[in-house]
Amino acid sequence: MDNSTVAMTGHQPTPSSGKTAMGADAKILRIKDVAKGLGIDKVEIVDPYDIKATTRALREILDYNGPSVIISQKPCPLLTERGKAREVLEKCNACGVCVKAFGCPAISLSNERADIDATLCYGCGVCETVCPFEAIRRKEE
Repeated sequence: MDNSTVAMTGHQPTPSSGKTAMGADAKILRIKDVAKGLGIDKVEIVDPYDIKATTRALREILDYNGPSVIISQKPCPLLTERGKAREVLEKCNACGVCVKAFGCPAISLSNERADIDATLCYGCGVCETVCPFEAIRRKEE
């Protein structure tokens, strides 16, 4: 996973950022280049928010005969501008896919339907993609 930061210690830059921990310029080291340098021929970079493309890449890698690497690359959402929050529509049937399979901390589930806490939602839209009943949409203002 490459989210361009070391979040566990306070969003310090990674070697792929081109900055040192003190903010000075540094050589950019890319995970893909490191993997290729180790002799890995099959290296795929995916956007983890693009579920279909990520699933395709995973299937392709699983079928590949030899060492391979998938790099899940997306900036840390805490360091990017929030998108529009999502909302759950009345047609939600509380199937739980958005909570149990996806696991977004902004989504909770009651007996009646899911609910999205707009203060926790970063607006990535993945919940819209994973909902099998199209019961989640971009919040209208």
